[in-house]
Amino acid sequence: MNNRKSQWLRPALILVLVCAALAALVYPFFEDLIHPKMYILSDSEKLTITEPYLLAGEVAEDSYTIPRGAKVTVEERGNEKTKVAYKDAILTIPNENLSESKLDCVDYEYVYPRRMLNLREDKEGHLSDLIVEKGEQLKVVNALASDLDPETGRIAWFEIEKDGQNYFIPGGLVETTHENAMKQYGTDLKYNAVYDNTFYDGYSQWAYVDQNDFKGMESINYSDNPIRENLRGVHVTLENLIKNKEEIKKLGRESGINCLVVGLKGLNGQLFYSSEVPTEFFHNTDNVLGNTLITKEDLAELVKEMEQAGFYMIGRMQTFADTAYAVDHPDQAITYKDSGELAYLSESNWASPYVRKVWEYNGALAKEFAEIGFDEVELDFCRFPDSATKLEAEGKLEFHNKYNESKVSTIQGFLYYLRELLEPLHTYVAADLYSGVIAEQYDYDIGQFYPAITAAADVVSPMLYLDQFPAWIYGFEDMDKDARNITKAFSEQIEELDNSVIYPAESRPWLQGYNNTNPDRLRREILGLTDAGHFGYLVWTDQGSMDTLDYLKDGLISTDPAKEAFEKLQQN
Repeated sequence: MNNRKSQWLRPALILVLVCAALAALVYPFFEDLIHPKMYILSDSEKLTITEPYLLAGEVAEDSYTIPRGAKVTVEERGNEKTKVAYKDAILTIPNENLSESKLDCVDYEYVYPRRMLNLREDKEGHLSDLIVEKGEQLKVVNALASDLDPETGRIAWFEIEKDGQNYFIPGGLVETTHENAMKQYGTDLKYNAVYDNTFYDGYSQWAYVDQNDFKGMESINYSDNPIRENLRGVHVTLENLIKNKEEIKKLGRESGINCLVVGLKGLNGQLFYSSEVPTEFFHNTDNVLGNTLITKEDLAELVKEMEQAGFYMIGRMQTFADTAYAVDHPDQAITYKDSGELAYLSESNWASPYVRKVWEYNGALAKEFAEIGFDEVELDFCRFPDSATKLEAEGKLEFHNKYNESKVSTIQGFLYYLRELLEPLHTYVAADLYSGVIAEQYDYDIGQFYPAITAAADVVSPMLYLDQFPAWIYGFEDMDKDARNITKAFSEQIEELDNSVIYPAESRPWLQGYNNTNPDRLRREILGLTDAGHFGYLVWTDQGSMDTLDYLKDGLISTDPAKEAFEKLQQN
């Protein structure tokens, strides 16, 4: 009996398995026939759809945004509109916004820049001297479906034709209609026109608004390096990290910090590791590589070790204040017009931010930081010198301003350029800036106009050092007593200014961890941030010595409890 059962059970089991396998193969075919996949077409990165519904007997609407190139499933076809499934929603899409081919999503005849741009000779970021102006019509030669990000709807690159040659232009800074390119994306922009008195009437409008793009680019949330709003970091020199890595790991376990900002390029342009970049850009590398502390390979291992210990790693460079580069390239530096000698301003010689070769040098360093393994590249001194206004107004300085740009436009353009370089490496771009330019709403004549910066960077880190901050603007005088109220008021102002651009950067301010700062005041400053709904911070500790870090340890609080309390309050 058992033998007879086994004789027919085995073939039956095999038949069931074969049928199941065939069903698994055939089902997707029939499913695609019944509910085919299609792609979203749009003239911009996102398509906005409204869906009506009844609320208490009245017609209301929900609004949905779907990225260009997103894949949707057809539920019900119509002559003019089609019902599709996208994520958890059933949406009604006009047929003109649907295609069976992803290639159609990048098929445009022309594109139009939202701001002045240098064309690229290739996708690796090499800059041509040839520029295109805001709103200029550019003939598209080619665009790749693989360059379309279905999460943001952004097309990374367009190959275009100009003056009989082909170039590349970053897709995040162009529109597919002239109307969208010329639109004023900045809403309710406010600025202090103080420099109209220094230069000429209307200067501030030209410098802050006319030359800049306030739409920006949505940050891509990389799965292998997700955007994190709750980072709590401290600055350490590379030397201190090498010497004290075990003590710093212990500090991370015992305090709220989960992020390290490591200085890799100093004020004089000195690189603290054996970078390969200067050999391409310098005539003589002695001034820039004369005192390195670690090999590039060992630095990569150190970064990996600290990441495994739970730290988000940020590589910091002091960008345009660069004596080494200025000495090696005086033709690319800020100089005195009468003598041609290097100008010494704000305690340094300066490579001119206007010069595109200077962009490429710092861009190559940023790429190397990313290749080493840093999660983010932070740009300090990403500005013009703050002691040059009078000399410039008197015509005594040579900046090599080839394209007649404003300082604000130049800094914004540089930040966009770095975004393009680092996105393929899944690394974020952060910009340090004076906190006063936010509080007083003008650029201090150094190119740091907050709305332009927050539109261009992934992260902004205002230096909210209370010993330098104009707290009187908020009506406070006692830096210690009012520390929590000051940081709260400042964070609320940032939130208000962020509303003026489409894609503002993540805000993560620097707090003072030097001079008279004690753990109690640092704690109160952090709580002021969380009072305003901001949950990330960095602490500047000068050299980042273990004595300083140990002293401040009780003040380096985790913002998680404060965040939870804030979110509960919002729900109520």
